[in-house]
Amino acid sequence: MSQSVDLTPSLTPRYADSLAATLPASPWGRLRPRRAFIPSVDLYNTRYVLGRDNNCDIHIDVLSNKLSKRHLVISRDETHVPYIEDLSRNGTYLNGRPLKECNNKRTALRDGDIISLLAQGNEVYQFKNESQTRVSDEFDSKYVLTRLLGQGAFGEVQVAVTEEAVNLIKEMLVVDPAQRVSVDDLLNHCWLWDKDIRHTYAMLSTNNIHRH
Repeated sequence: MSQSVDLTPSLTPRYADSLAATLPASPWGRLRPRRAFIPSVDLYNTRYVLGRDNNCDIHIDVLSNKLSKRHLVISRDETHVPYIEDLSRNGTYLNGRPLKECNNKRTALRDGDIISLLAQGNEVYQFKNESQTRVSDEFDSKYVLTRLLGQGAFGEVQVAVTEEAVNLIKEMLVVDPAQRVSVDDLLNHCWLWDKDIRHTYAMLSTNNIHRH
């Protein structure tokens, strides 16, 4: 059973951006406070480090030393998918789930996700994705929208992939062979065992056999 740790009196986030003139017109995301006296953080840059160290982009001064000097990273990759990565010893939670259970302690961030520090009950921020197009609750819970393919008067077309697929591709692209996902782990990855993926694969395999 998780315990709550009172962080409220000592949270003092600050922005890393030094020149407002160099920033885009609007942020791609926001961190909305879940506790009193915690200001909102607008996300303009592609990478933010949150932690106890004074040099962190989002500095949180906690009276105890349980919060790591570099506790977590919030970033956005070249396809505009936002991520959160746990760098800490004592834990980061996303919607009550420890990030240490995710692949490489890193996972995609979705609009409305709740970020907790040290324990499940210590909700500190809610992530707001200002650049994400919402489709439906069912769609948004399963897919991550990536790059924009095109747009016109009647709408826009974006690439949609599952979070598991995004994480698997990232693991496959690791340069160091020792850190790269193994063949066994690849074949047993949860994305490959997704019923929709397996159904699509079966259909494609059947069509291919019929052609021959």
